[in-house]
Amino acid sequence: MVAKNSLVNVISSLNGKGSQPESSFSPSLYINTYVLSKKEKDSIWNTIFSENKTQHLFKNFQTSKDEKIYLIKNQINLFAILNSNSVNSQSKTELLIGKFKYDQKYSTENKDIQTYGTYGLRRHKIINISSKEKASIDFLNIYMNSIDSDNKINLFTQERIILIGVDDKKEEPVQAIEIFKKDKFNLKKLRNKLIVGAEVNSYKATIGNDLLLIYYKK
Repeated sequence: MVAKNSLVNVISSLNGKGSQPESSFSPSLYINTYVLSKKEKDSIWNTIFSENKTQHLFKNFQTSKDEKIYLIKNQINLFAILNSNSVNSQSKTELLIGKFKYDQKYSTENKDIQTYGTYGLRRHKIINISSKEKASIDFLNIYMNSIDSDNKINLFTQERIILIGVDDKKEEPVQAIEIFKKDKFNLKKLRNKLIVGAEVNSYKATIGNDLLLIYYKK
């Protein structure tokens, strides 16, 4: 993780440039500093979970193991189910393992998420803003891939898969963490876990999306 106040220096180093006069700046790069709380994220997921589409997909999965829930266009509905307090851990575990298997089976249909860097010949002027609305949109865009609809979240393309042992509500301090590189992760790691939730995490626009956080009952 990069400290916010050192971001300008990092970008400058990447571009091979040190301090430059104001005239050398590219268009401003806006960094949103608002961090969504657990309560705010829960509110987002609960709203999506209550939608008819999500309920229909979940019901079809429960009754006939319909794999439509794993399609790119439905991935935000899948994660809403994985993060809902109304769904038991056994169902979440089955869904998450099923998503991994689906991505293995149809790997040619899944691409890495496109990343957007700040590389260029000129430095960016960093402007910090704090907007809950923008933070919510950015959070959902990770799952919706609205920038490029051809991109897909394939769980096995995440650079790191992190298993986090927590209490049922994810409110207690982390008790245990296991970190795996994507080529070292084995589905057996999930089979004895009771899944509480899962999130795709982002290092912001300068790095891209590369972390899958899986919360399980400790």
